[in-house]
Amino acid sequence: MTKDKKELKGIGGWLILPTIGLFLAAGIWLFDFVIYGLLLFLEESGTDELIVFLTSTLIASSAIYSLVLEFKKKKQFPRWAIATLWIGVIATIVLSVLDGDYSAIFGTMVGAIIWTWYFNTSKRIKNTFTK
Repeated sequence: MTKDKKELKGIGGWLILPTIGLFLAAGIWLFDFVIYGLLLFLEESGTDELIVFLTSTLIASSAIYSLVLEFKKKKQFPRWAIATLWIGVIATIVLSVLDGDYSAIFGTMVGAIIWTWYFNTSKRIKNTFTK
């Protein structure tokens, strides 16, 4: 049984997983933004705290903007979602260098590759984000 274009439209199917991921990224990185922002404001902090603060600002704002585009069904959403994924990869590499733990890099890169492929090939993505 083949699905027509109408069935593969809307925020559903596999698209639910990156949507949840964007919500989690926005929440987690906003939390980091607040914590490291307070640390920078309340006491003398080093370069590491500033880097985490700037990274959390970039990822949280990118994730929130991606979610806004997604729920408005804007055609820019797939590009922003992919950009957010790869910003996350870069942030993971930078933060891994800071703390010396490189274990998260591989998983983050694999996830970004898989979801980039999905956003570029999915019929649901092409049918939903048209505005």
